[in-house]
Amino acid sequence: MRDKVHRLRDLRHNLKDSLIATVMIISLPEFYALLRQHLYMKDKTTLTTNFVIKQILMNKKSHKGTPHVALMGYGKGKRPAY
Repeated sequence: MRDKVHRLRDLRHNLKDSLIATVMIISLPEFYALLRQHLYMKDKTTLTTNFVIKQILMNKKSHKGTPHVALMGYGKGKRPAY
């Protein structure tokens, strides 16, 4: 991502840092869905590339070594027919 930004800047296309940060958030894998939602709620002054990078690294560090378990349950209503 940073490489693309540098290339655009070399071509004299200056992009706002908040726009670059937003593109970074959009390009996050599905695993970061909760973090993505959290970052979308930030205002434009807080949303910088450095802030997004720090949040991703903190999220990654907090989930390191944690097993990823998906829990499924039945809601009210009809159960699927087998």
